[in-house]
Amino acid sequence: DKKAGFDMNTIKSMQRGMKAAGFYTGNIDGLWGPLSEKAFSAMAQAAAQTTSLLPTEARISGVVTLKGS
Repeated sequence: DKKAGFDMNTIKSMQRGMKAAGFYTGNIDGLWGPLSEKAFSAMAQAAAQTTSLLPTEARISGVVTLKGS
């Protein structure tokens, strides 16, 4: 399963970033499944609640940019 047409390498990069940020607990496999979706939603919700993220803190592997960057 893919997220918004991203290839497996991009999804792996997103998973690594979400794991480093403490949101993803699954394997880095490049597959967008329930754990990836849950982590992405939790990360986005946390970012929405944070009002003063620095740009470098808001970037997940240079792929996903969250509010504040």
